[in-house]
Amino acid sequence: MSAWENGKGGCIVPILVGIAGFLFLGPFGLFIGPLAAMLFSKPRGRGGVGGFRSLSATQDAIIALVAATVQADGRIMRSELDYVRLLFQRMFGAELAQVALLRLRDLLNSNVDIYTACRVIRMTMADSRRADLVRVLMELAFVDGVASESERTLIQRIAVLLGVTMGGEQAQQGRQRAKVYTAPPVNYYAVLGISPSATDEEVKRAYRQLAIKWHPDRMGDKSEKERERANEMLQRINEAYEKIKKSRGMK
Repeated sequence: MSAWENGKGGCIVPILVGIAGFLFLGPFGLFIGPLAAMLFSKPRGRGGVGGFRSLSATQDAIIALVAATVQADGRIMRSELDYVRLLFQRMFGAELAQVALLRLRDLLNSNVDIYTACRVIRMTMADSRRADLVRVLMELAFVDGVASESERTLIQRIAVLLGVTMGGEQAQQGRQRAKVYTAPPVNYYAVLGISPSATDEEVKRAYRQLAIKWHPDRMGDKSEKERERANEMLQRINEAYEKIKKSRGMK
């Protein structure tokens, strides 16, 4: 990522414009130039000019492909947006995810140029990462239950543009992973203190830790009220774990 992409180059622009202002307008231009540059610059995220971070060209391109996939079937589902929110947090971190969501909102109201986005990604991402991205897009297509023909066609076109060979395996993986976001309801994951994007191993680990924490054998020196609460918690934990296991086909 260059200094211009991450915001570190923002301080250079006013200096250069100030020098140009001095050459053309004299001492007065030395002050007006940087001011104009700061007023008319439009940072896209926090941490750069004006306290904003910027999205890199690659990140912006990924968001564009996500937007195109959401648009593909002509409707925007809440389940898709919930998935995208978790995806951006995982990919970009909590702070930059908010910037990415704002960028997504803008793109959803426009015609997305997937060709430019794919060209940027192909130049900046390794083959394996591009293949991962195609799988993520297929997962997104299945989040609302069924991937439409228009979604499949779009993702196949994106795969070709990214130089990724796409077969039935990606579709199957997308369908299986999408179950995490469609059922069971997110509150079961909240009971275990994890997100719907957690792996099967993370689900098992969270369950074991909570089952030990709230097991009756650990409540011997507690009050009757505390023991009752522990039993209720353990029932909720067991129910959540069973629901999640069933939805994922876990053993």
